[in-house]
Amino acid sequence: MVDTCTVSWTARDFQFVTLAAARLVFIPRDALSLAGAVGVLYVPARAEATSDGSGAGSIALVPGYYILHVITADGTATAGIAVPNAATAEIGACIDQTLDLPALSEFQALVVAAEAAADAAAASALAAATFDPVLYLAKSGNLSGLLNTTTALTNLGATATGASLFTAATAAAARTTLGATAVGDAVFTAASTAAAQTAIGASVVGKALMVAVDAAAGRTAIAAAPLASPAFTGVVSVASGSAALPSLTFSADLDTGFWNPANNLLGVAINGVERARFDGNYLRLAAGGIQFNGDTADANSLDDYEEGSFTPTISGAGVSGAGTYTLQTGRYVKVGKVVTIWGAVTITAHTGSGQMIIGGLPFTTANVANMKTVASILYLSLTVPASSFAVGFIGPNESWISMNSLATAATGYVSLSIDAACTLNFTATYEAA
Repeated sequence: MVDTCTVSWTARDFQFVTLAAARLVFIPRDALSLAGAVGVLYVPARAEATSDGSGAGSIALVPGYYILHVITADGTATAGIAVPNAATAEIGACIDQTLDLPALSEFQALVVAAEAAADAAAASALAAATFDPVLYLAKSGNLSGLLNTTTALTNLGATATGASLFTAATAAAARTTLGATAVGDAVFTAASTAAAQTAIGASVVGKALMVAVDAAAGRTAIAAAPLASPAFTGVVSVASGSAALPSLTFSADLDTGFWNPANNLLGVAINGVERARFDGNYLRLAAGGIQFNGDTADANSLDDYEEGSFTPTISGAGVSGAGTYTLQTGRYVKVGKVVTIWGAVTITAHTGSGQMIIGGLPFTTANVANMKTVASILYLSLTVPASSFAVGFIGPNESWISMNSLATAATGYVSLSIDAACTLNFTATYEAA
């Protein structure tokens, strides 16, 4: 038994022409949604058609070739595309189709030309003609879209403004471009089969555009038209990172940037090493310090600030001895290499001998030959030679104050011997080593 399906129509004034070897059915352009065109359905003689005389009718289709050619209103055919071959046009398992066709009036003149042709010539001309586009019944029996038979691709379109449109498919890459006529609608374009990528864009100026996927690293670049700087309205979160691999970095310098050492901390890394750290209370710099006015010399770097306390002591230069203390206090501030100290010490007994020494200073002086730092001394109960007063100084590469006496009329100083009981208040500013 031959498998058949039926194509039927219900429109009035539908023109049906019978030739000895074939039948031609003319379909108005409104049914095709193609401006200025009319369709011609070529039906082999073995397909029988019926009509109730009112313009409605049907054709029972058996397996064969059913070709709908599109012809312009003046009777000329658009050219360039061959008719479907057997592989694409043959109907196998059929599904009944209903064509709701509007009335035909203005194209009836085309029928006259078709009737005037010889049967065999008409059939041969239709089979050999080239028309573009071609509408045909696929193997399923469904009415397919507008087919471009040379590349075996299907374009799906809509006439409504802004509706989706599938166009410009490429058989070699098996891609389909999705577009829209409305301004600002999304468009999928320029897919790359090598990396299996799809660019997503918009025609509205300034909308986001995802481009240039790095398939090897799994990265996607985000840009915006017309500027290349993306704008984000929400929170952008990144991993904490490390000094070696900062989380906010630069494409050409991946070990330089910002990272998060811990909660409420911001680290700055250069060349994979932490160089600065911020929190709510301080800025911490790594080695090197601060350089001003473009200076790069280490000697001109401000690389230290420190403040603290120390415990002053009293000893003898000959015999250190041991003292009995009722007061020992000292403070200092160090900025760069400059140290300022101040303190007080009281002894009530001591076993040392020789020159009196105030020791325990927090930093050793710079080793500069013949350079002595003078210390200011306020003393109580200290035994000083008559007509003299006590002075102190710190020599090169030393961390103590040497006590001396200076006569009011003398031109030099002499060592001041240790006292068993006294109070000394002192201050000095010196260069640290």
